Amino acid sequence: MTEGLGRRAQRRRQRREQRRRLLAGALAVAVAVLAVVTVVLIRRHDVPPRTVAAQARTQQTVLLQVRGPVMAQQSWAEATMKVGVWQKDMKLIHAALAATHTPAPLFAATEPIYNATMAAGHAEHDTAAVYDVLRRMCAETR
Repeated sequence: MTEGLGRRAQRRRQRREQRRRLLAGALAVAVAVLAVVTVVLIRRHDVPPRTVAAQARTQQTVLLQVRGPVMAQQSWAEATMKVGVWQKDMKLIHAALAATHTPAPLFAATEPIYNATMAAGHAEHDTAAVYDVLRRMCAETR
């Protein structure tokens, strides 16, 4: 009987940890797109790429600190998180949101952007490649 209780407690802990990861992922996906939008805005206001990296160092968000310089240099070929892997995580997050009938408009807004990033051939690139897609959407040529 004690063994059965131990297994149930372990399953509960595993489910809690899975939910925590999904919640963290849902936040990360929205923040990542916000970071990209920030870089696009900086660039559209004629701020030089090296200034984007300097600006990223002053931001509170780790994603912008990590991905900002990658976006500024357009050097997403060396991935810390591949778009294709992230796409799989997004499907899990989407399923969790749907299963709990949780509205997530920011998450929903990111899905077409990540889908377009995959379609643009960035599956093996870092998620910072989302910048390439948004840059092209706003016809930025700098």
